[in-house]
Amino acid sequence: MLRRNGREPMGLGAAIGALVTERAWELPAAGATLRDRWEAIAPELAGHVVAVGYDPDSGRLTVCPESPAWATKARLEQTQIIEAANAS
Repeated sequence: MLRRNGREPMGLGAAIGALVTERAWELPAAGATLRDRWEAIAPELAGHVVAVGYDPDSGRLTVCPESPAWATKARLEQTQIIEAANAS
């Protein structure tokens, strides 16, 4: 993603994803795998909802939607997302 002078507007999810990438934050291996495969796990959400964290103890994947509408869509599709993540 190219941004001129860092002043181009971007969604919250994209901003958090950029922070994770720019600062080389690391997730546990399972979380990194889920984050890396996010586009395959939830292709209709990728680009609008970013996988930003994973807690291996609880099995909780944290996602960050760019808007309330995408948050609602993610909640409505959580069963399918969980099934796809488990299969992944």
